[in-house]
Amino acid sequence: MASILAPVAEYAYKDGALDFYGAVELDASTGEVVWSFDSVAAGFPVARLEETQRGVKHRGFRPCSVERLDDGQTLVSGFRAVVWVDETGAVTRVEDHEQFNGVHEAQVTARGTYLVTVTGMDMLVEFDTDWNVVWTWRMWEHVPEETRPPEYYPPMFLDADVREMAFHPDARYHLNYATYVDEETILASALNYGVFYLDRTTGTVQSAMTDLDETHNPVELPDGGVVVCESGRDRIVETDMSEVTGVLLDDDLSFVKDADPVPEPDGADTWLIADTNNDRVFLWDRARRETVREFDLGDGAKPYEADYLTGDDSLA
Repeated sequence: MASILAPVAEYAYKDGALDFYGAVELDASTGEVVWSFDSVAAGFPVARLEETQRGVKHRGFRPCSVERLDDGQTLVSGFRAVVWVDETGAVTRVEDHEQFNGVHEAQVTARGTYLVTVTGMDMLVEFDTDWNVVWTWRMWEHVPEETRPPEYYPPMFLDADVREMAFHPDARYHLNYATYVDEETILASALNYGVFYLDRTTGTVQSAMTDLDETHNPVELPDGGVVVCESGRDRIVETDMSEVTGVLLDDDLSFVKDADPVPEPDGADTWLIADTNNDRVFLWDRARRETVREFDLGDGAKPYEADYLTGDDSLA
């Protein structure tokens, strides 16, 4: 059976805690909950922002990304920690590395390492299985200086434990998601910059599409095009990295953050979309331009992404 896996997260308080917080897996046919992780019940404090003179600090645990692992566990990333959750919803491991500040995504790579997007510090960090740093990429060292947002903190702060550093989201590139498309090439997005390819070996940006308004979660198509959520314009577009070549969807979206093609044979040009501020994920038929099925995750769910699971990956 197929299922939909998504993080459930929001900053808002309800007397210090949300009704639900963590991650959920839904049967793709019925919408029935087949697995869930309640991070509050597991002892993780609800996420909040703490204002300081320098900016803001992230406190608590805010789920931003999920990944079903080969052993059946689920990797949940939440700003200040990466958590392993088993099939029963119980936490089996927690990693709180000194490089974690505003982590938006952690994923297992084909080489067995962990690629982590440290949004607060505009860094990509790759770790080995023992969580030793094997590679670091700092965005501001590899993009034109004139692209920097109006205010920027100097790199010297990175000599410290970055977990306690304050920052303002609009005063950084807001590097948010990245994935390997081949052994040495990474496709990434940054809210205040755009979508871009980078070479892991040299650290250089190979190509970039910066004429976009707030970007999240790019995905490469078989023909070489890139689909990216242009969150600032509430739409999903396709680009050849020089211009927008098409608009996949721009109806009734609110700060959409993720759009992925559903794998064959379930797909047939169907897309799974995380419509963040509308608190929903839905399946959308690109050819017919209509919604196939919608999953309302409830007020305040704010899903940053969603994954379509099939076969052994799905618990449905």
